[in-house]
Amino acid sequence: MRNRIVSGALALLLLASVAWASKEEREAKKLDKELKKVSLTATVIDGRRVVNRVMARQLGVSRKQLVAERKQTGFVYGQLFGAHEVGRQAGMKFDQVTGEMKQGHSLLEISEQLDVDLKQILADAKTLNKKQENRSRVRPHRERRGE
Repeated sequence: MRNRIVSGALALLLLASVAWASKEEREAKKLDKELKKVSLTATVIDGRRVVNRVMARQLGVSRKQLVAERKQTGFVYGQLFGAHEVGRQAGMKFDQVTGEMKQGHSLLEISEQLDVDLKQILADAKTLNKKQENRSRVRPHRERRGE
């Protein structure tokens, strides 16, 4: 009887850990989708300018810095955003996070290792995409006046 209870408890723990991993993986897939939207927006004619402006403002960095980071790393804007967010939450420098990414580690792996909240990064990425969508609807002459 005792063995059944112990084995049942172990099975329950195993299922809980699988469910937890699945939850993290689902969040990572949602985040990946949002980061791809960021990058896709940057592929259209005026999209790169919009993405660069909105992302720089949200991250609190200069547009020139984002351009330099993009050239330095070869990453698309979605990857840059993810690296900045993970670094901010983990208290790491951007270069440290991108170094991990260049070694083949995914944002999920890095965030799990550093105990980063993927839900918060997902929420920030959604906010970024909404701002980009709103900004891209503004006519170009209004953008130049800073409205």
